[in-house]
Amino acid sequence: METIKIKTLHSGALHTYFKKNDKTIQCGNVMLSREEPVELQIEGRINSSDIIFLRSLCGGEMGFSRRKPGYVKVLNLENITFEFDNTPYFETWSEYGTSATYGTKPETITSYMFAALSGIEKIILPLDIKTIEKRAFYDCPARLVVIPNCTETLEAYAFELSHIESIRINAITIKNSCFANCSHLKNIVFDKDVMHINGAFDFHRELESVELSPDNKNFRIIDGCMVNAKNTHLILYVQHENTMRLVVPAGVKRICGAAFQGKQILKEIVLPDSLQYIGSGAFCCTSIEEIHIPSNVSLISGHFMPRTLKNIYFHSPTPPDMKGKNMFLSQILAHDDFVIFIPKGCMKSYLEKFERYKIFVQEADYEPQDRTPKKEVKNRAFYKKLTSEIREMYAIEIAHHYDVFPQGRFAGERFINVWKSNLYYIKWMIRIGALTHITDEVFDYLLFNYPNKRPAINNLKGLQTISQIKRARKAEEEKLLKEEYLKFIAEQEQYRSEQEGIEDANRQFEEMMNEYEAWGNLD
Repeated sequence: METIKIKTLHSGALHTYFKKNDKTIQCGNVMLSREEPVELQIEGRINSSDIIFLRSLCGGEMGFSRRKPGYVKVLNLENITFEFDNTPYFETWSEYGTSATYGTKPETITSYMFAALSGIEKIILPLDIKTIEKRAFYDCPARLVVIPNCTETLEAYAFELSHIESIRINAITIKNSCFANCSHLKNIVFDKDVMHINGAFDFHRELESVELSPDNKNFRIIDGCMVNAKNTHLILYVQHENTMRLVVPAGVKRICGAAFQGKQILKEIVLPDSLQYIGSGAFCCTSIEEIHIPSNVSLISGHFMPRTLKNIYFHSPTPPDMKGKNMFLSQILAHDDFVIFIPKGCMKSYLEKFERYKIFVQEADYEPQDRTPKKEVKNRAFYKKLTSEIREMYAIEIAHHYDVFPQGRFAGERFINVWKSNLYYIKWMIRIGALTHITDEVFDYLLFNYPNKRPAINNLKGLQTISQIKRARKAEEEKLLKEEYLKFIAEQEQYRSEQEGIEDANRQFEEMMNEYEAWGNLD
């Protein structure tokens, strides 16, 4: 296989390295052929225009039009940097039926970038990638995608219908249905930084193994079940030929969506009394014929059972909340003798919940088991533990939105991620003095990227200023800080005044239009 190397590429110039005739494409001394695709290595900066040309080399178009065989078998973008470019490289329809286009962004594999290609087998992503967006690899034929260790987020449906066979992931967050319907996926390796996974893997009947880095402290594997560090969430379980019965580990409270993967081998699953939630499609890849739902299960999401199910036993005196219509339709169509068993004396509450399935509901000969009451949250104890933890931290400053917390429960996480998910923690750090200063650059970034969060951002800035005033030791410092605070208050008053002015102008305009329409009706 020939290798083409293009170095020090400037954005928008990729096509200049290739000579394209009616039937042939040439790069240097290499003549590209669809019969003998090449390895393409690129270094430098690229934008949407380059992606358009690159997609054409890989057999793709600007949409889902008919694909042609590509000229590239291996695409190495390890030393590439993406530039911001609104020029569309892909056009399709949005979820709302409107036209949608996609361009490039820094540090991002944007939506549909590698979707609907042809002939490519391996893609190596740039080393600076932080995010892989929705459907970036939709129906991509690559069997191997190398994701850099610095990647933080894999968005929902990022690899939907892709042909990957094995993948190694070190992203902090892997969102719902990220690997939906990847029917060729056989091996998954989770590296040390993976922290959040929930229903990311849907219906992979060819999955053979899931490996976890020994350095990962967020998950562990117990009896073949991949669970979180607290043993409360069952994330994944891969079925194997020699295991037909599984006892889910005690203490598990949540079975995530599509948790059971691989070939449909399991015939029996025993659920623990601690279980409270069952995710969508949780057992769909199994062959179980009956299952007992513990009394503490309060929520079941979506179609969670396989067509093989014949009997389901509920043990709570009241039915759990069920999200999704036609919950048991596939079981009813598959089995004439399908039965929903409920405890003694609970017929009324279950019939109200399962009204459309009432002919399948049958009272069984066992007593109901009451749900374990939830423990009351002791706020005082919680905040006492939180504040004592923060007081042990040394003081830090946040100069950039991407700065990393060096200590505490969020050690190693970026400020922007903690701000979005745990703002209360940042506020307590400011109050206690563990976080002494957040620069104006950070606040400007927040206001620009999250304009809907302006009240919360202003509140945080005000809290920081007040905390600094309280901690100021010299009169001069206190005076200066008070002046800055008063200036900040004046800016907010001006902003509110401007908003009121705009609202008043809009109100007057509406009144004028109403009056105009009234005069028109008189005529």
